[in-house]
Amino acid sequence: MSVMKDLNQHLHRRGSRWHYVRRVPSEYVDFDPGGMIRKSLKTESLEVARARRDAFAEADEQFWATVAISGQGLSNANPMRDETRRAMREYQAARQRAMAKGFMYTPVQQIAAQEHVADILDRLNAIPVRNAPDKAEADAVLGTVSPPAVKISQVLEVYFSEIAVTDQIGKSDSQLKSWQKVKRRVHQGRR
Repeated sequence: MSVMKDLNQHLHRRGSRWHYVRRVPSEYVDFDPGGMIRKSLKTESLEVARARRDAFAEADEQFWATVAISGQGLSNANPMRDETRRAMREYQAARQRAMAKGFMYTPVQQIAAQEHVADILDRLNAIPVRNAPDKAEADAVLGTVSPPAVKISQVLEVYFSEIAVTDQIGKSDSQLKSWQKVKRRVHQGRR
């Protein structure tokens, strides 16, 4: 989770209730339209609001990281770009549906492993049932929509940008290029 510089960053009070408000970074507006994220945290408690804000912020940052990874190397002429955008829209829609129902979007495996039976029943009861359960709502509340997978061609970039960040601290541009060159050579040798 990212470190919040200001304890009240992304928190705004409307009346007696707290809300999560955040601007969508410009590089992700294509995948997260609207420009601003506004969600009621459904609490008057600042402590509870901070905990819920942190969960929303982490979910947004994970979504944007997935967008960045999935979008790397895809030109506008590339047909895979449309597929990536579609998958991103589906994932974002599922996240928003879950939040609208009062739940953090959580992958189904994590729900099964970590949530109590009462919490799982709350999720099941939140799914509208007419003649049959609403599939989109069920997918969102139960966490069955997966973010687009990282492609093999993107693995090394993910390694550089997310996994080995601390290994790169303090290196000059030339040292960094040399370090990455060695890693790229090893990666190409394993194909």
